[in-house]
Amino acid sequence: MSTPDVLDLLVEQKDIISEAEEVTNRMLDAPAEELPELIALRGRLLEKAVEAEERIRKAAQGDKRLLEAADCSCEISELAEEHIGVFEAALRVKAAVNRICRLETDVLNRLNSEKEMALTKIEALNKSGNSVAANYKQAVQTGYPQDTFPQRSRAL
Repeated sequence: MSTPDVLDLLVEQKDIISEAEEVTNRMLDAPAEELPELIALRGRLLEKAVEAEERIRKAAQGDKRLLEAADCSCEISELAEEHIGVFEAALRVKAAVNRICRLETDVLNRLNSEKEMALTKIEALNKSGNSVAANYKQAVQTGYPQDTFPQRSRAL
């Protein structure tokens, strides 16, 4: 493929990564109920980004300088004019990926915090006197009340 094809694929990849970045930012502030949906959406977007990367590599195959430009693995001053745009587009993709990576710790902390809050609520519910587990435990420990099966007189 040609340089314009690789450039188009990089723009597509940048759009996907930007959307994944937006979803990652939303994960920091979204209600807990929305987190599973956001996690799934982000995963799908990152899979698309990986597929786009594979298409870029395939498109640049056979042109070493184009592949280096798409990887940002060379100096921009060493590139021909036609490859500079590819290098700059690849740099924008890498910058967006870097921003997502910097948010990972905050997202993980948020998920762990939500997990801890959910566990605390579950423990509190299980300890309350009205919980199903408490009622079952009480029934098993005390058995049936004495008046449940009244003694019948055997007198004839």
